[in-house]
Amino acid sequence: KGTADGEFAIEGHAAKGTLTWEYFLLDLQNTHVTLPRECENLTLKDLPLPLKILSAGWQGSQLTLEITQSAEEAVNQLRNALSQNGWELTADAGTGEIFTLSASKEGKTIQITIRASEKGSRVEITLP
Repeated sequence: KGTADGEFAIEGHAAKGTLTWEYFLLDLQNTHVTLPRECENLTLKDLPLPLKILSAGWQGSQLTLEITQSAEEAVNQLRNALSQNGWELTADAGTGEIFTLSASKEGKTIQITIRASEKGSRVEITLP
């Protein structure tokens, strides 16, 4: 889901306003997702996501994922994947139902919050 304000060309006609869009992805594991322009200095191959993703959404530079794993399983998988992909964990806190991680790599820092949810957990990743 996303929005953009500005001037647009729609079917060859100039218009000003707000565009709103929403994606419905059936199988995110096999779908290519492009980061928003605000995050163009980071690619998804830079960001390991070893998660079973049910749904995903963007809000500015924040990626929100609904996943099947518990919060504890997700934080453990993310810790390992970040370390194995050259990220340095700079903060790691939480227990039980909510966890927060910060990681840096090549001058880029990401913030990750993992919360337990009804179907597994919700992961919020704030990108640089």
